[in-house]
Amino acid sequence: MKKFWKISAWTVAVLVALALVLLVAGSIVLNKVSPALTENPAVGKWYSIAPEGALSADGTPWRGLFRKGKENKVIFLFFGGGVSLDAYTAARGYSVDSKHGYYSDNVSRLDFVGRMGFKAGIGSSREDNPFRDWTIVAFPYSTGDFHCGAGEYRYTGLDGKEHILHHRGYSNYEKTLEMVLPILGTPEAVLITGFSGGAFGTALLSSDLASRFPENTNITSYVDAGLLVKDDWHDVAVNQWHAPDSIASFIESDNLTLDALKALHRKHPGVKILFDCSVRDEAFSNYQAYIDRGDNMTTTKADGDRFNVYLKQMVKDFREAIPEGGLFLWDDIVSNEKEELTLHTIEMTHHFFDDRAGNGSIAEWVSSAVKGDVYSKGLDLLDHE
Repeated sequence: MKKFWKISAWTVAVLVALALVLLVAGSIVLNKVSPALTENPAVGKWYSIAPEGALSADGTPWRGLFRKGKENKVIFLFFGGGVSLDAYTAARGYSVDSKHGYYSDNVSRLDFVGRMGFKAGIGSSREDNPFRDWTIVAFPYSTGDFHCGAGEYRYTGLDGKEHILHHRGYSNYEKTLEMVLPILGTPEAVLITGFSGGAFGTALLSSDLASRFPENTNITSYVDAGLLVKDDWHDVAVNQWHAPDSIASFIESDNLTLDALKALHRKHPGVKILFDCSVRDEAFSNYQAYIDRGDNMTTTKADGDRFNVYLKQMVKDFREAIPEGGLFLWDDIVSNEKEELTLHTIEMTHHFFDDRAGNGSIAEWVSSAVKGDVYSKGLDLLDHE
């Protein structure tokens, strides 16, 4: 594994979830930063989308973000921020356990971090960003359900009392679309994407979004790092998240991302499908350690090895099921040198625009797919592990 970039542990923590508590911005709330979305939004201005009844996991109001672009093209962007899988993780949201929390449970933590990502990554105004003039509909993630929940989950908190986790990712998504679709009209191109927890949301909701634009023949689904292997994903989706049957019905295996992308390909064969990931993703190695052995206090080289095995199988199955799809693997940003672990997610960072070890930038790869040229890069890295 080539070690071209090294980044600090603090930076990794921010990039892992894009939802950790930033002391200087912990009190910022979306509706205090951005004006409410109007029927005629101004180009280049950020607006808050505040659907009535939209909730975060802790029961506080949820908010989305909207920015109108100069071009008649739109990005649907799903934020990441962990996941709740059971009663143990439900009791440990970031606001309860800021050091070892499993998911963002309050959207007020996401605005500042998201804006920093928009300045650096796919939503930035830099000249080499092919998406700088696109409209963005952003879905902050504070429901612990990969954006597909539509119910409540009762659990016992660390205080010994009964609490309710509002898994409303899908409900919030639907309420948001009711507000923004009339404004969007018929875009010339649609890019559905998300990072980390939002990468799973991208896979799970791309088919639904594609159905909302039946006249659009240029739709791309780009999953930026979304791979966790778990035998009972279907049970989690149904019994904890209360995902609608339109989503839960296609979750059949231990890889819900691949299940979702295969279902998307079957229903919408014209949608271009992309998946990227670093080969020894530190954050997913950490979450996978909890799934596999119930312990993720530290992340080791062995955890990276295990994740790499799962990734190899994912790539093999993806290429067999979706031969028209595109893959981009990379290993040249090392987040933990001692354990040989690599950076988690890329589209909200400036690395999105950098050449990846001679394979070009991921921004170029996604832009090429939008234009109809879908290809894969970095697959040889798996042979080197």
